[in-house]
Amino acid sequence: MSDPTENGTVQQDRLRHKNRIWAEQVLTRATRLRALSVWMQSRSNDEFLAVLDEGISRHLDIAETSAGGRNHRGFTDFGGSAIECAVSNLDAAESLLLLRAPDDYIQGHFPGIHSDVRRYLEAEDPRRRRIEALSKQSLDSPVSIDTRESLGIALTAARSHSRQQYIKVRNFRNAVVVATVVLFSVAVALGIWGLSAPQSIPLCFNPDDKIVCPAAESLYRPDAGDDKDLVVLRTAMPGDIFLIQFVGLVAAAVSGATSLHRMEATPVPFSLPIALTVLKLPTGALTAVLGLVLMGGGFVPGLSALDSAPQILAWAILFGASQQLLTGLVDRQARGVLDGVGGKPHGART
Repeated sequence: MSDPTENGTVQQDRLRHKNRIWAEQVLTRATRLRALSVWMQSRSNDEFLAVLDEGISRHLDIAETSAGGRNHRGFTDFGGSAIECAVSNLDAAESLLLLRAPDDYIQGHFPGIHSDVRRYLEAEDPRRRRIEALSKQSLDSPVSIDTRESLGIALTAARSHSRQQYIKVRNFRNAVVVATVVLFSVAVALGIWGLSAPQSIPLCFNPDDKIVCPAAESLYRPDAGDDKDLVVLRTAMPGDIFLIQFVGLVAAAVSGATSLHRMEATPVPFSLPIALTVLKLPTGALTAVLGLVLMGGGFVPGLSALDSAPQILAWAILFGASQQLLTGLVDRQARGVLDGVGGKPHGART
């Protein structure tokens, strides 16, 4: 068994990382498996089982260390290595428990093992077929080593398939995070460009006898010799792009909040719904600017001459909210990825 001092350190690390729900789940499962291991040792002190007991203890120590975050303190496990290490070691410990568990434990847990195997392994998989055959007969007492190994191998394979689905979710989350960072960077760079050279991307319109920009308006009289470029340069403000981006961001936040009711709580430890919501913010900021640029360029017939600054802001709100047309595709893809986490329905064939 592990050193009590080491276990105390793991518990301290656990308190420091309460925000890491996945770590709490790992530590809870590790505690349960360790208790089961101690109980099994109390029922059988066969010296030949000591090797299994040591292996179980080592796997649980590694899982607790990964979940406690000693090597990842103050650092989000973006790549998922700590999660994979913790969960895979828990699965290995559980598989070893099946080799040294008493017969009544095997018989009592067989329905759960059968359920996991049917959920995650294909019907034609020989490991599943072996478990299906065992389910049609009562487990003998004593349970043979061959049966124990078959249960452990099938359960390990099922859990491995389950972890692969989690990896897909994590990779998808990582892609969303990277896209969000890139879009935020582009939005900030575009805003800084507008501050330094507001005339380079003027979000201004020319209705009748004036120039209308997001934050100001100026009279424009060609018959009096006014030069349009000079009037635009005088009217465009350095903060116009940032203003439009802010309006688009707010609109995206509101439209994103209304879509949260379609997001179900997920059992995965990767905060994918939050990442999807944050992605909408820079997307809304950029679609607001790009939409007005297209309107100013006459891309939308009949909407190239807005009459006032409030109209420009109103269209910025509309374009910012329209980001849902783009991010909605990502939302649907995310739901498809999350649907795979639960595995196939019982008895499903592929």
